[in-house]
Amino acid sequence: MAKTVGIIGGLGPESTVDYYRRILLECRRRTGLANNPDINIVSVDIVKALAHVSSREYDKLEAMLLSSAARLNAAGSDFAAIASNTPHVVFDGIARHSPIPFVSIVESTCSFVKRRAYERPLLTGTLFTMREGFYREAAERYGIDLIVPSQEDMLTIHDVIFPELEEGIVVPEKKARFVEMVGRYVRERGVDCVILGCTELPLMIGEGDVTVPVVNTSEIHVNAIVDRMLA
Repeated sequence: MAKTVGIIGGLGPESTVDYYRRILLECRRRTGLANNPDINIVSVDIVKALAHVSSREYDKLEAMLLSSAARLNAAGSDFAAIASNTPHVVFDGIARHSPIPFVSIVESTCSFVKRRAYERPLLTGTLFTMREGFYREAAERYGIDLIVPSQEDMLTIHDVIFPELEEGIVVPEKKARFVEMVGRYVRERGVDCVILGCTELPLMIGEGDVTVPVVNTSEIHVNAIVDRMLA
């Protein structure tokens, strides 16, 4: 019998829908069954969450997410996951204090990169994900030489995501800007893959859009979630 997963979603809504769909399809693919697994979803206020991140009020962000974890636990979830990269800035605190275990998108991604023997991944995502050190610290534990964009390029990538892509809208000019920037890091910094460290970026960028492999953190995270569900 599959375990019940609890998803903290809403960060943003489009990626939450993508997680739900991917989990259903992957469970069906692996089991060969058409019935749906048990999934609980708690949607948090993205505006409030991002305000906490922007002002680095991480204690308030952690409290918000732990409240969601308690609700997921009360709903019968065996374990949980956050359907977003940025809130993983407080993942260690969540993992310590949550009543149920969590599957980390950062650890899942770094493990994937290591298994694929990529050596110099480029981290892309929200400004907060690129600026804070939680991906870099995890990459160091795996012996990965993570390339973080310059401050100027961080702002460019952040602008690609907000506000349109966060709502599932792809702007061709912004996509072209992102592709050009990745190409520059491939040529000048020897990047051998690009981590799509925002769960909305796979809505815009896929294999073949850039000249190196893309590391889809949403897909990797979903596979790790389904591994736990079916273990």
